Amino acid sequence: MIYITSTLRVMKTKIDSRSTRQSARCERLSYQRNMSRKRIASSEEARARVLIRRRNDLSDVGVVAGQEEEEEGRRSADDDEKNKPVKVVIVGGGFGGLYCALKLDSMQWPKNKKPLISLLDANEQFLFKPLMYELLENEMDEESVAPRFDELLSKTTVTFKKREVVRVVPDVVLRTKMGTSASGTGGKVLLRNRGRAIKKNDDDDDGDDDVFEKYDYLVVALGAKVDFMSEKNFVNGAKEFAMPFNGLEDVKKMQERIELIKNNNNNNDGGGKGFEKVVTVVGAGYAGVELALCLARWFEREDGLRDVKIKLVAKDGEILKNATVGGKNAANKALKKARNIEIVSGVVESIKMVEEVGAAGEVAKFDDGKTYKKVNVSLLTGNKDDERKEIIENVDMCCWTVGLSAKLPTNENDWPFEQDKLSGKIVTDSTLKVAGYDRVFALGDNSIQRTKEENEESSNKKNGEKPATAQVAFQAADYCAWNVWSAINKKSLLPFRYQHLGDMMTLGDKEGAVQFPFGADATLDGQPAFALRRLAYLYRMPTNEQRLKVGQKWFDEIREGLLSGANQS
Repeated sequence: MIYITSTLRVMKTKIDSRSTRQSARCERLSYQRNMSRKRIASSEEARARVLIRRRNDLSDVGVVAGQEEEEEGRRSADDDEKNKPVKVVIVGGGFGGLYCALKLDSMQWPKNKKPLISLLDANEQFLFKPLMYELLENEMDEESVAPRFDELLSKTTVTFKKREVVRVVPDVVLRTKMGTSASGTGGKVLLRNRGRAIKKNDDDDDGDDDVFEKYDYLVVALGAKVDFMSEKNFVNGAKEFAMPFNGLEDVKKMQERIELIKNNNNNNDGGGKGFEKVVTVVGAGYAGVELALCLARWFEREDGLRDVKIKLVAKDGEILKNATVGGKNAANKALKKARNIEIVSGVVESIKMVEEVGAAGEVAKFDDGKTYKKVNVSLLTGNKDDERKEIIENVDMCCWTVGLSAKLPTNENDWPFEQDKLSGKIVTDSTLKVAGYDRVFALGDNSIQRTKEENEESSNKKNGEKPATAQVAFQAADYCAWNVWSAINKKSLLPFRYQHLGDMMTLGDKEGAVQFPFGADATLDGQPAFALRRLAYLYRMPTNEQRLKVGQKWFDEIREGLLSGANQS
């Protein structure tokens, strides 16, 4: 029994030992299988990672290649943009705009840096305004006084386009803390296209040059216009019945009216007693005095016009308020010499058409059916304490030489630049650069200079406002051209310093007056002054070809006069 028990215990120990070994072997096999699976999984994961990495590497190569191509294209576009000529657009073809364009074209530019220059104006012809009086009385022809822009620019690189500007749109406009706008970029000028004004939301950039003109640098030189409608210049009936004297079309209309006055026999429907012929000239500044004297001298030598009475309306009876003593004396002497001029003191209150059309002389009629209506011009005379009303009746022609203002759009959405509150002109700094706009310049009658020291209160005064004369425009054009050149070539800009060189005016009948810039009485008048005035304007003609053309005509005129005098003697 003891033996059997011992034997069973040994057998059980062996069985337990074998079971333990089998269990350990199973665990080893299980471990090995698990490790093998992990190695396989690791291997597959590694292989997958390799494949993914390879795919990524191939993808990165494509991305990098695409980026390099894009960067190369960008660099090429930038190079093209850098090599592309700068575009300068000049708005307005008066003395300031035209002479600025000619100066820019004639300047020395670095290689491949000469800009493309475009001149935009609503008219086809340039008007040399100081010679309008000679054109009116047919002493000079239209070709000499109002040559075409394309002829003047034929030997330059300047491109002329007959377009009227209606809106300026800078590419980028920022608002400053002061509430003003600023921009350092170019932009585009929207134009009047085939008689259609561009609408506010018409921003289609379709490349049609008839719709807009892109600019890198802009020069605004629109000049002045006759302002009938503003609060300070409004006179009832002036827009309807007065005839302005500010442009070529004004000259032609005035010539037509004078021809009708000449042929007017003062009879209406075969009836009644005639009225005298009357012409009023409103304004006794330089333009009014010169116009009145030219008309007077012309009428004196013309049949049908010798009986015309010219009434020069002067505020407080004073003429040439800003002239020197010598200039006033010369003008007064000429006015007294003209037997058909009367100076009338007063300010125009209204202009009304004569009401009773049936009365003789109130409507002039002619055999060819043409007519013109006479008007009554109401004046306020005296001072505020003793104000009286006077009426100039049955006026055949009312000439208007007052009330000029800057020729600018009034809507701030059309015109982003700061405008002076009093004059409505564009505000510039001393270099003629528009306030807040690094690439925009303005000059002439549509701009006013304001220095940094001038505050808002002083800007409401006439600080920085230059006379509205051709002389100022001549000088400003040179400075503006230089500063545009300097801005393009990253050079310093020059401040505009106006140098007054005296004043000249025509007194009619080949007489004139020249006021020198030294001494109040330093004035030359008569025919020598007329000759000096002509020489000065000949020198100021826009091109050498125009100088030669006009000079030849004046030389022929002098020669014919000398030959005629010799034959008479």
